[in-house]
Amino acid sequence: MAEKVAKTGVQKEKDYLYFLDKDGDISRCQMSRGFNRQKFPQEKVAVLGIKREEGYLYYLKNGDVYRSERSNGRAKSAPKKTAKKGATKMAKKVSVKKTAVKKAVKAVPKKAVKKVVAKPVKKAVAKVAVKAKAKPKAAAKAKPAPKKKK
Repeated sequence: MAEKVAKTGVQKEKDYLYFLDKDGDISRCQMSRGFNRQKFPQEKVAVLGIKREEGYLYYLKNGDVYRSERSNGRAKSAPKKTAKKGATKMAKKVSVKKTAVKKAVKAVPKKAVKKVVAKPVKKAVAKVAVKAKAKPKAAAKAKPAPKKKK
């Protein structure tokens, strides 16, 4: 939880950024917005001389200076049940697509099929059918006739 460090009663104005500077005083500078970003000079609003302690975050709220402990990154939490359900649904969809592709491949002759990547079923069936039409069976099995000797 946050703890109050100093009570200052500083009134914030619009379009200014208020912060605790290196000296421990409250300073402000005009916020740069839009296309032409500029650096504006800092001006001190209140001289406090707060000495910062390591591991704390200092900020202004309602004209007073507060501090809270810094976090060391994200805390590990228990895995959410909704994430598991979503993952299993996705796994089921993938397995259904794979079985449909396998069935489509079995329906086409093995010579026509080289590789079928797990894609939507319609595309996979269309590719297999195109490959099957490209290689006619009769031309592949026909042998040249033996030549007669004179």
